[in-house]
Amino acid sequence: MHSKQPKRLKHSKLLKSPKRPKHPKLLKSPKHPKLLKSPKRPKHRSVESVRSIEASRASEAAAD
Repeated sequence: MHSKQPKRLKHSKLLKSPKRPKHPKLLKSPKHPKLLKSPKRPKHRSVESVRSIEASRASEAAAD
């Protein structure tokens, strides 16, 4: 019976998690507004993806 308790604890955490965003600072950060607009941006981006996105952005800017 006591095996259900840890599950309940995890559930309570899951219920609380959506209330507060994981990185509100990133969302409000004025330093990289382009990253927020990028539709290609995955939620958990690796360093490589960031570089590729920045490279594509740079090439787009150069094209303009």
